[in-house]
Amino acid sequence: MCFFTSCSGRRGEQNTTDSGNTQNFPYTLENADDKLFLPSEIEEISGLSYLEENKLLCIQDEQAVIYTIDMKEEKISSEQKFGKNGDYEGIELVGKHVYAVRSDGQVYKTPVNAIDESLTEVFKTSLSHKNDVEGLAYDAENKRLLLACKGISGLKNDIPGSRAIYAFDLTTHQLQDEPVFLIEIDQVNALLNRNDKKNAFRPSGIAVHPLTGQLYIIASVGKVLIVLNKNGSIDSIFPLTSSDFKQPEGICFAPNGDMFISNEGKGSRSTILRYNYANNE
Repeated sequence: MCFFTSCSGRRGEQNTTDSGNTQNFPYTLENADDKLFLPSEIEEISGLSYLEENKLLCIQDEQAVIYTIDMKEEKISSEQKFGKNGDYEGIELVGKHVYAVRSDGQVYKTPVNAIDESLTEVFKTSLSHKNDVEGLAYDAENKRLLLACKGISGLKNDIPGSRAIYAFDLTTHQLQDEPVFLIEIDQVNALLNRNDKKNAFRPSGIAVHPLTGQLYIIASVGKVLIVLNKNGSIDSIFPLTSSDFKQPEGICFAPNGDMFISNEGKGSRSTILRYNYANNE
């Protein structure tokens, strides 16, 4: 099954507005280096993680299945069932285990290539469907998962005007009570010169950059990429104006810094875009 298309991406200046230095941004968002078309069975891709050279893990809405994508062979190389079907929104590889998160904040842990879903562990958190968890990332420095909320930002009540990211400790398997990062919607709109309350920024995918430690956040609603530093301040922000970003839902990095962004199909084939890392320092 062939679903790979090579693109002639070029490193160059961004044609977008951002809050940082575009000339030092290591990716050219308007020109993906590669574009992978996925088969119809994973039309609703919702999460992405790096497995090994030429292989990515992905997950899709409503199905508790981990797909392994072989980028070189241009095919799905394996499928791994890990639980009951549900609204799964993020996936992350940590060592020899794969973590997945449901939109209500429930976290799943299963061995890589487990042959039996009975090996899956399930951890309930204080988050709920009102928080609408959409992104999952591994913060290796702090030995924790980061969970990005598309919905309300507090555990019980909303923190007005903000989007929250919570931390799930991988030693205790407990969720921290307070958000580790709060992103102000008004600040995002101001940096983008927008005033669209209806389509304001709502995270759909997050990943920690392996070389800089920065947190990359993509949003399908709001069509934006935000880069946070370790203190939670916005380093850069880019509107996702390319037609390639039909519905960005997942993001991950290779160890060398290459970036991958997945897009839900919305009635057509889902895609994975690859952006080669260019160290401009």
